[in-house]
Parts: sequence; C-alpha cells; structure tokens
Amino acid sequence: SGLHVGVIATALAQFFNLIRLPRRYAPFLALPLLYLYVEITGGMPSAMRAFLMTLFFWLSYTLQRQRNPFAALIASAIAVLLVAPEQLFSLGFQLSYSVVSSILLFGLPLYHSLMNHIQIYGWLPQRDWTLRQRLTQKIINSVTLLFAISLSAWLGSAPFSLGYFGFLSLSAVILNMLLVNLAAIVICTGCLSMGLGLLSLTGMAAFINHAAWLVIFWMDSLTQTASILPYSIIYCESFPQSMVYLSSTIYFLGLLIVNNERKLQTNAMLAVPPTMLILLLAGTYFIA
Repeated sequence: SGLHVGVIATALAQFFNLIRLPRRYAPFLALPLLYLYVEITGGMPSAMRAFLMTLFFWLSYTLQRQRNPFAALIASAIAVLLVAPEQLFSLGFQLSYSVVSSILLFGLPLYHSLMNHIQIYGWLPQRDWTLRQRLTQKIINSVTLLFAISLSAWLGSAPFSLGYFGFLSLSAVILNMLLVNLAAIVICTGCLSMGLGLLSLTGMAAFINHAAWLVIFWMDSLTQTASILPYSIIYCESFPQSMVYLSSTIYFLGLLIVNNERKLQTNAMLAVPPTMLILLLAGTYFIA
C-alpha cells in the first residue's frame, strides 16, 4: 500500500541524512531503491501512486525548487491519469488522494496551529532547556503531529467509508495514532529480514520475523478491542454515494480557500471546512 512506500521513503531519507549525503543528490540513490521495493512487492497501483508522489516531491530537492508537497501531489495525480485515465473512477485512487490532500491542507496547518498554543516552556529560551524539558516538548510535538495527521486522514476518508463500506469508525482517530507507528515497525523489520535473508543470516531473519509477528498480533488485538467499545463504529448502509462526492467537494474547496487566502488562515477559519463536512455527514446519516 501507499503507507508501505511512505515508510520506506522516510527510512531512506533518514538514512541518507544520517550519512550526510547532500539532499540534492539523495534522490538519485533513494528513488531507484524505492522503485525496486515497489516492483518487488508487485507494483500495485496504490504503491505506484505513492512512489510518484515521492518522486515529484524529491525532484524539487534536485532541481533546487521551492518544495510544495501539495503541488507534488497534484503532479503525481496528473501523471497517473495520463497513463491510466480509468484510475479516476477507482476507489483506491480517490481514497489515496483524498486522504493525502486532507493531511496536507488540514492536518499540517492544524499541527502548526496547535503547536503555537502548546509551548509549555515558551517563556524559557530553548538553549536553557534541561534534558527533561526537551524530551517533554518532543513528546508533545510527536503526539500533536500524530493526532493532526490521524484526524485529517479520518476526515478525508469519512465520506468514502460511509458511502462505500456502510460504516464509520469513531475510534479510528485515536487508534490510528498507535497503528501507524506499529505498522512502520513491521514494514521496517520486514525489509531488515529480507536483507538478512540475502546475507544467508536465516536465524536472525527468522527472529526478526517473529518480532514483526508479535507487533502484528498487538495491532490486531488493539483493533478488535476498539471495535467492541460502545459507539466505536456507526453503521449506515443506506448512505447515498452522491453525498460522498458532494461533501468531499465542499470540504476540499473550503480547505483550498482557507489555505490560499492569508487573511483567512486563522484557527477559527481552519475549523470551518471540517465542521461543514461533519455537519453534512451527520445530517445525511440521520436522514438516511
């Protein structure tokens, strides 16, 4: 899936940053390796879409252009549709780009907005922070970022979940904050296991695979536990698919307007598009 490609891309970027490889040249090494991973895993459309998103974003480093993740996202969508126009009607395509667009247009601005108000040591210069204060602020930053991304991904996928799958998971916002990190561990251990296998270190590879199995078991247990909580899942099998696209269109148009108009880039205005989306979904749910 696209998540797998995103995790591998992040791991490669961190590795090349660790060895001090200039960002201008890192894509020349990282992109072939990332494409090799996509091909090894079967070259699924979702993986190819994620690869193209990464390709256009990393090219901005090579060309020394201003980096714009949303522009890279749009460029990758155009590239996909030029090669396979029928992808436009694929639910996977619609979900992928809706979720990532929601993260870029709502999740990241929400994170920056929240962090402006959650600087518990803001009165103290950073150079005077103790180790405990640095760790505390880092944890707060990480949890806030996870929450903002999870909430925005949930909002981007909520209309599709109701319209095509007949249910909406309310616990997913909190649950995904844990599952995404656990999934990243599984993906990275899987790649490490393949590397150890190529080196004929089968014993270590088997140990790593067992560790990954334990993490997957924890993920499954968390999901099963969350699904039986009261009001964790709302079912609506009669949700009209026409409202899927109407509510999504209104949501993303609102986000584009807020992001493009500086005078509208306030905390209150940022909350308007998701509020409108939730009201539309709730109203349609009760009518249906």
